[in-house]
Amino acid sequence: MIDDSPRRSPPLSNPLTVALLLVGFLLLDPLLDWLFMRPWQALFPLWDEQAFTSFVMIVARLILLTVIVVIAWRSAIKLANLGLNRAPLGALFPAALAVLGLFLVAQIAASLLPQGSERVITALSQEQAALRSSPLVQLTRIFILLALVPFTEELLFRGILQPLSIAQLGLGAGLLVQAGLFAAMHVQIWGLAAPAMLAALLVLLLLGLFAGVFTRYYHSIWPAVALHAGYNSAVFLMTAVAPRLI
Repeated sequence: MIDDSPRRSPPLSNPLTVALLLVGFLLLDPLLDWLFMRPWQALFPLWDEQAFTSFVMIVARLILLTVIVVIAWRSAIKLANLGLNRAPLGALFPAALAVLGLFLVAQIAASLLPQGSERVITALSQEQAALRSSPLVQLTRIFILLALVPFTEELLFRGILQPLSIAQLGLGAGLLVQAGLFAAMHVQIWGLAAPAMLAALLVLLLLGLFAGVFTRYYHSIWPAVALHAGYNSAVFLMTAVAPRLI
């Protein structure tokens, strides 16, 4: 059972600053896509859409990380307050169990979708296309899914948003709010049919809750990063081996 005593003070106590970071997380990808599409096509006419998508995602996440680092440096925020302190290796075992549980939930949800509904409940159609791209693009997508995305999203949602949510709303509501925002801000799922979208939201909400609980319990975001990377890995592998099952 998790106690509701304060574990660490919010690294950013100004809700407006946190809200702006979330807006940046939401809008950076489409903004960069709009800004760089034509220059990219002119400079690299032989590169496919997956290469461009990977480039945009890397640039967007690096910009977000840079902004967080600058804010942390100017505010003299310690790494531990961002959840970047070390976690025990034993945290990997519950993270692996959570990955297995989430993947089973995703498969059950996919099996319950109505006939003819979109089955890619994790919105990984881009990854299926990436698997048909060049080896360089495939390696880049693997780096993004297994390292860059888990780290940046856990730093933002569990390292920055969660402590503020818990401080403002209490433990239970704070965990739900950060997990709900985490799920809702995965905008790629909003193009799915309604049943698939609800299934994707459920899986992402559970992922956010598990990650929040691990961060709270271990005083570190690294178990949540491992959970996030493990789930992305499982889905990516299933996309490669048996895409019809995802």
